Amino acid sequence: MTDSELLETIIIRKIHAEESIPYQLLLDADPSWTAISKYLENSEIYVALLKGEIIASMVLYPVDQSTLEIKNIAVNGKLQRRGIG
Repeated sequence: MTDSELLETIIIRKIHAEESIPYQLLLDADPSWTAISKYLENSEIYVALLKGEIIASMVLYPVDQSTLEIKNIAVNGKLQRRGIG
């Protein structure tokens, strides 16, 4: 599959409340459990799915009413360098 074909099949959405947080991906980008725990409380988590499997994640933290900070962004190692992250 080419990179452009891959990108066309990826779905990006906010994580659902009943879903497990993709900690392994988050830890790939930020190896501190303490830091992750602190910023997850007030953040929104988005995931990228390929054929129903989570392949990437992004954590957005509200700095103020008009600014979001990307606290964490990670892509499955097998799919890195393909334009996903």
